[in-house]
Amino acid sequence: MENKENILTVDVEDWKSAISGIYGKILPSSENVYKNTIELLLILNDYNSKATFFILGEVAEKFPSLLKEVIKSGNEIGCHSYYHLELNKIPLNELKENLKKAKDLIEQIIGRKIIGFRAPNFSLMKCKPDVFDLLLDLGFKYDSSLFPYKKYNSFKMPLEPFFYKTPQGRKILEVPLSVFSFFGLKIPCLGGAFLRNYPFFLSKYFFNKILIEGRRVVFYLHPHEFENINSVNLKLNFLRKYFEKKGRKKIKNYLTYFLNKYKFNSIDDFLKNNSIN
Repeated sequence: MENKENILTVDVEDWKSAISGIYGKILPSSENVYKNTIELLLILNDYNSKATFFILGEVAEKFPSLLKEVIKSGNEIGCHSYYHLELNKIPLNELKENLKKAKDLIEQIIGRKIIGFRAPNFSLMKCKPDVFDLLLDLGFKYDSSLFPYKKYNSFKMPLEPFFYKTPQGRKILEVPLSVFSFFGLKIPCLGGAFLRNYPFFLSKYFFNKILIEGRRVVFYLHPHEFENINSVNLKLNFLRKYFEKKGRKKIKNYLTYFLNKYKFNSIDDFLKNNSIN
């Protein structure tokens, strides 16, 4: 059970740019995104683990050397849109230019094609299904933006990687984020704010139970979770501020526990080693 190869994914963004994007604002990424991502790369190297790094176009433009370090370390790079804006808030024609600009820029920097995409804030679930055909038109082979729990209106979604049939009758591989299934109730876990805010014994329980069910864990985190955050110039309510700040001092310990106990790889390497029906 513990030798099963799981998937590790990283959404590379600055906290301020990420949180502002939810409210339709654009704030440029700071030097912290570079520093924190390099620290994460060193940790992964220590534990002989690989990951898929979904990188914003604006981060790539500002820190091209960061992308080269990710590739040099043997990890995969995917696209995370250009800015951390929710996709459903962008008209489809503008979204096409946004994603093409980010993808072309990343490919130019690393000198190779990229095949994976993840939407900021998993917002692809809020879009019309046409967006899947748009991803295929742009050359993406897989997406990892779907979260199979109620908030994202996807109770009946498969919990393992599957082929999604687009409105044009084409197929794109979907790699959904992990949830714990409890008598039909889907509980999001093992990533981001869920990992930071749940009691750690519960996260360990979720990880173990998912493996017992014969599934792989699709784990995710953000480099900005390595730092304490300051408030951004937005009106966040008390609960939002509390949950954004909670658990950041412990996230490295949580991550290294899982890296030490379980095997992790990038989505690209997972696909090379496994056939999906």
